[in-house]
Parts: sequence; structure tokens; C-alpha cells
Amino acid sequence: MNNQSEIWGSPEIVLSTPKKIEVRAVPNSSITSLLFQMGISLESNTDPMSVTQVFSFRIPIKVLDSQFLVGFQQDITMGIVKTSGSRVSVIGILASSIKTFEFGFTGDSTPALNIPNKVESFYSLQSRESTGVDQFVKGPASAYEATFIITAQRRSKTDIAIFSIDSLDIAAHIFEASALKI
Repeated sequence: MNNQSEIWGSPEIVLSTPKKIEVRAVPNSSITSLLFQMGISLESNTDPMSVTQVFSFRIPIKVLDSQFLVGFQQDITMGIVKTSGSRVSVIGILASSIKTFEFGFTGDSTPALNIPNKVESFYSLQSRESTGVDQFVKGPASAYEATFIITAQRRSKTDIAIFSIDSLDIAAHIFEASALKI
């Protein structure tokens, strides 16, 4: 693993619409936690029947010439509250992975969904090609980039959909070239 004490730079917001989202990084060696409040809310009679939020950012990462960036372990912490007549769809484009989450419409007799703290974990392999270890990204690497697209719809003004992403924890897996025996 990387012995550098600090590999993460400061995050840069690339796009945040329609609401501006602030992000704060809490780096710790090869792991960084990005804290933000990104979400949507359809809960009152004056809210629209559908809403979309887009958020994109990049965060510089230091990978030395003698190192390979193998991939990123990512944990997304999210929460959702919704009734049966609403749905929430999330697309996360994180490093080289695309993850989708859907909390769909359900039957009228289905109880409301209330998950205040859900963690989804996945790995993004960073390679230029899938031909072997010699194709991992060799330093210097430029940045970790991510985009979230959240949409929600509801069938009536009495249905609710509240969704938020509170944090994204990213662990960079960086190895010295000699450790990969290339």
C-alpha cells in the first residue's frame, strides 16, 4: 500500500444543479471521507410531482511515478423515506464504475419505506485495459471523479419521497510497482 501521508487534494465542484452543494473532505492517508448533503425532497402539496438533482466533483490524488493505482473501495451512506406512490432513482458514476439504485413504486398496501442510514459498498478497478496487471494506472494519476444523478417522481401530492446522500468514503488502493511483481 501507499506510504504517503497525504494523497488526497481538495475537492472541486464541477457541477451542482439546481441546488448548490458544498463538499468537505476529511482525508486520512489513503482514505478520504467526503461529507455533503445532497438530496431531494417531495413532501408538501406545493412541491412538484418530480425533481432531479445533479452533482459532480473531482478530487486530486497523488500517485507517484513508481506506483500503480489499482482501484478504489467506495462506501456511499444514504437515507430514504418514501410512500408506495413515489419512486427514487439514483445513478452514481464513480471512478470507473456505474452504480444504480432504484426504490420503485409499490402497491397501495405496501408500508412506507424508511431507511435513515443505508451503506452501499463497491469497488472500482482502475485499469486502461483488462489484459492484466501491467495495465493498471501507473503514476502520476490526476483525479478521482464522481457524478450523482437523483430523480424522484410521485403519483399524487399526498405521496412523499425524501432521499439524501450524506457521505462518500473512498479508499485508494495504491501499490509500489515492485509489490505487483511486474
